[in-house]
Amino acid sequence: TMFPELSAAADCNLGIPMLVVGCKADQLEHVESSVDLELVQYALRTFCLAHGAGLVYCSTRSGSNLTAVSHAIHHMLWATPPLPEPQVVERYALVVPSGWDSVHNISIVTTDKPTQPLAAAIPDPAAAKGPAPTTGGGEGGAEEEADDKALLTEIQEALAKDATATRFSSVSKKPSALDAPAEREAPVASKPVAPAA
Repeated sequence: TMFPELSAAADCNLGIPMLVVGCKADQLEHVESSVDLELVQYALRTFCLAHGAGLVYCSTRSGSNLTAVSHAIHHMLWATPPLPEPQVVERYALVVPSGWDSVHNISIVTTDKPTQPLAAAIPDPAAAKGPAPTTGGGEGGAEEEADDKALLTEIQEALAKDATATRFSSVSKKPSALDAPAEREAPVASKPVAPAA
């Protein structure tokens, strides 16, 4: 009842915290068939269940689920509660925390159980009629790249702030050659003392 390539990996949970993040979820609105969306969700959730991973769809353009990604990463790295709340009703903002999903929950996603390979069920987007529509100006690729960089920068800053606040609050940080120049302390130069008059 699963995709053939997923049935071979029915139980591959290694006990390693993993999170599958589906970026650019706002582009799912341009998918013509809801059956295609159901099959992609079915395949991703089956893969994540087999490997013990969580699944989150996010979008920097719409700002959806950025906090869910951050909470899931924090929970995996530092065991901070809580896990993000499961959200499986909205197709473009899916959140499935690790350990929440089940075969029964996944079977509800689609009425047509896939029996063919995933590549045959979903056509290759590169072979489509043209490039995916972009919202914004003619520089869609540059805009999307900037959105990705903004997301990664935001997550990196949040993780750095949390790491220094919780893990290393009692340990003083020594400057390193890898630190940014602003973070390194400049050596204090001694000033010559002027003779008293």
